[in-house]
This record gives sequence, C-alpha cells and structure tokens, in this order.
Amino acid sequence: MRETLPSSDALDNDDGNQSDGHHTAAPSAKGTRTAAPPQVRSWRLVVAYHGAKFQGWQKQEGTRTVQGALEEALTKIAGERVNVRGAGRTDAGVHARGQLVTTTFRSRIGPEKAMMAFNSQLPKDLSIVDAVEVPAGFDAKRDSIAKKYIYRLHHALFYDPFDGGTRWQIRHALDVEKMIQAAPAFIGEHDFEAFRSAQCDAAHARRFVWMVAVRHLHPLVEIEVRGNAFCRNMVRVMAGTLTDIGRGRIPVDAIPSILASRDRTKAGITAPAHGLTMERVYLPEDAVEAAIPEGAVFPGWPNKKPRWSPEEGDGERDDDGNGNGNGNGNDDDDGDDDDDGDGNDAPSP
Repeated sequence: MRETLPSSDALDNDDGNQSDGHHTAAPSAKGTRTAAPPQVRSWRLVVAYHGAKFQGWQKQEGTRTVQGALEEALTKIAGERVNVRGAGRTDAGVHARGQLVTTTFRSRIGPEKAMMAFNSQLPKDLSIVDAVEVPAGFDAKRDSIAKKYIYRLHHALFYDPFDGGTRWQIRHALDVEKMIQAAPAFIGEHDFEAFRSAQCDAAHARRFVWMVAVRHLHPLVEIEVRGNAFCRNMVRVMAGTLTDIGRGRIPVDAIPSILASRDRTKAGITAPAHGLTMERVYLPEDAVEAAIPEGAVFPGWPNKKPRWSPEEGDGERDDDGNGNGNGNGNDDDDGDDDDDGDGNDAPSP
C-alpha cells in the first residue's frame, strides 16, 4: 500500500498552500479563521491497473475489484460514500492503461492536489493517471464514443521476466505474416455473434470496427483493435482466431465466412485474459486521434457532441446500441453488458 497522506482537509487550503495536517482557513472579519465548506465536485479520471489480482472491474461483495478499490479509496478521502462509474467493464485478469471513470463527491480538494490525494489511498497495482474536474453531468460511459484495445503475445521459447504478466507466451511456430494478412477482414460494421462469449447479454453483436492492426516487434506481437463498442470476450476471440490462423489451424481467408456463420464454434480460441489491455477510451473531441474514418456511422456518431450537463443532453441513451438514442452501444470486451447503465448487473462468471 502506498504511503497514506493526510485527508482532504489537510491536503487542501483555499489559499493554495499545503498545511501541516491542520486546515487553515482565511481570516474572518473578526480576525478568526473559518474553514470553507467542501464543494460538490465532479471528476473525470483516467485509471490504470494491472488486472492480475483483480476479479475484474465490477464491484462484487467479498471480492477484490477495480471499482471496489477505487470507491473504497475515494470514500476515505471524502468521508462519505463515493460511487464511481467506468466507461466499460473488464473481466478478471484484463489490464487497463486508460480506463475512463466518472465520480462526484463533496471535497475541499481542488484540481491541483487531486492526483496526490487520490493516489495516496490506492494500492500499487491501481493508479489514477489523470484527474480533471468537469461540470456536473459528464458520464464516462454515455459520453465516450469508442475504445482502443491491444492484445500482446510473446512469441519465443523463453519467458520474458520483464513482461509483467501482460503477454500471452506462444512457444510454437507462428506465422505472423498470415495474421497480418487476415486481420483487415474484421474491419467494418459486422455482426460479431461468432466472436462473443455465450454469456454475453448484449441485445445484439453488431459493432463497427475500423482498425485491426497486427504488428510484429520480435518477439512481441501486438494486435490493436479500435471500435465503437465490444461484446464480452470479443477482442480476445478475435486475437485467438488470428493466433490460430498464425498456427495454421484456421485458413487465412476464413474470417468473412466465420462472421457470416454467426457460429462461435467456427472461430478460434478465447485468448487468455492477461494478454489484453484497455489502452484508451475516446470522447467525441478525440475523434481525430481515434482515427475514425471519414463517413463512418455508428450509434452516437457522427452526431454525438460533448454532453456536459443533463440539460444539454442529446436525447435518452439507448443502451442496446441500435442507434435510437444517444447511446454509444458501449459494452466492453471481457465484461458483460450493462444494459440499464447502472453497473449493477449480476457479476460475470
């Protein structure tokens, strides 16, 4: 556990100076100093975590999860119950560098001290890497438009002691050129029924994917996937299928027919969770960086705009992703869908 710093009262003074553990307020008209009341603040957090010791994102009673650890830490800082909401849910063992999180609570901590205060209560395998105060109404799930995942393989006979448990080791022969050749068949709007878990409870599997890139970095192999949303296990099944193509188990030109079949048994294996990382969650203002192709149309795009308060919303969210509201269809790879948006669906097995 990291060194525990003082509470929010000790970390933040209205004059911007750090105290010695006792809040010092501005002097009143009578010469005394009165502490300013805490303010209700909304935060947009970028969260990174190593998933090995977490049983996924979603809070579960008696189980260590990312959402639970974040809420526990922020509750200590706020002195009252704090809830957090993520842009997507990751399953046990999956990592994140750029999970997007929303939370609102009363605090005296301002933006200049937020990072130090928030991280003071977090374990070493979980960090808040960016914290921005946002107007009320921002929602990490509703306001995001896309995600970027990278699946990593270590193709070598030897184990890399420095990989940190973030790669799937492949010791046998692997034709990466075949994987590179096959990958573009995933690009476009498709029904990914054959590439999702049988436990996925999304209403449908139609998703728009605009990037599937395989990079051979010897001995590392990276499979980068960007899309508007992902069904449960979708990226892992895509990665497993490409790996099976590299192994010679599936023909290099088989992906279109597998998509058309809508049959999970036709696709490859589900690649192990520890090779997958949620790298980035994109907001509407990130469209250029996300490399969304010109002319792309999917739920929430191109008409989606930043929604900074409920009054400025662009309609009711449609979580089933059919484009009838402002919903982005956001489920997330390796996390079961949360169709009502409250994060309280039954935990995934």
